[in-house]
Amino acid sequence: MAVISRLERSEVILPLLTAVLAGALLGITSFSLPSLIHPTCVEGGEYLGFPAAFYLRCNGPPIPGDGQGKEEPEFRAVLLAIDSACWYLVAAVVLGMVRRGLRFLGT
Repeated sequence: MAVISRLERSEVILPLLTAVLAGALLGITSFSLPSLIHPTCVEGGEYLGFPAAFYLRCNGPPIPGDGQGKEEPEFRAVLLAIDSACWYLVAAVVLGMVRRGLRFLGT
């Protein structure tokens, strides 16, 4: 019950914990899950971000005798903000459910 009362009284811990959890989710899913929304590269390429790809680097046309060329990487801050907001919302819902569960167990 002491943990629950500390979480209830603190104005800093819960938003900070939500932001840390959201950042961890963003980092983990950006590298491990394929993006749902991304532009198509003709020759293939790499992209990071989930649910929307905020980093994109397409393969250029093949270079004879030198392999595959790479185009300049493209970073989209708006899509990073969308991904961050999405994971912040998920983290807030999960922590809200955990708080309710702890409160239920504590009574």
